[in-house]
Amino acid sequence: MLSAHPELVVYFGDKGDQLINYDPKVVASQLFAKLDLLKQKFGVGRLVLLDQVHGTCAHVISKSETQKYFSKQGDILVTNVRDTALGIMTADCLPVMLYDPVRRVIAAVHAGWKGSISGVTTAAVKLLKSKFHSRAEDLKVFLGPCACVCCYEVSKDFMQVLESWKSIRIFVSPRRYFFNHPLYVTEKLVSEGILLESIKTNTNHCTICDSNFHSHRRSRGSPDRQISVIFLR
Repeated sequence: MLSAHPELVVYFGDKGDQLINYDPKVVASQLFAKLDLLKQKFGVGRLVLLDQVHGTCAHVISKSETQKYFSKQGDILVTNVRDTALGIMTADCLPVMLYDPVRRVIAAVHAGWKGSISGVTTAAVKLLKSKFHSRAEDLKVFLGPCACVCCYEVSKDFMQVLESWKSIRIFVSPRRYFFNHPLYVTEKLVSEGILLESIKTNTNHCTICDSNFHSHRRSRGSPDRQISVIFLR
């Protein structure tokens, strides 16, 4: 658990949370029961999670809104309401948490490579600016565990979907290519005006080579996931 501010909690989970068999259509009762226990652990009234679709759709969670787990599709959650935890489920994708200590608003972003290339983090920052009048220079960002450049091997054709791919986002060894997803996202955030020193990467462990985390690649398609959560105290 990471507390970046007296009014904020950011939590990046691992296998210890035992969120096995993520597919809510298959074992909804078991999964929901474990999520309820996590909600009690955090001491919050609400834990909001989306049916993630690798896009850029956002949902702003109001104080009066009630929502069941995974009842809406999207990849961005935003709120300025205390006692409301925003959650992201991942197993190689990158959880990105944003916090504006001035406007007291938070966002949770599910950034798979498709979402990142489509601009999911840019969409989140723009939403904070337009709806909550956040300033980019005030935002704090926390990057969670994901597939990192040490292990995230991609095909040569993958480079064609990236603009300016010759940067350090792609590491090339003899006949092998590795995607630096956290750096790609960092560049996107900085381009929106967020200060580089405000982007925290100390919790950005590699899910593929660190067996403390679930990895879709390492497990060859397992539905197990870890949860990342952000909320205002």
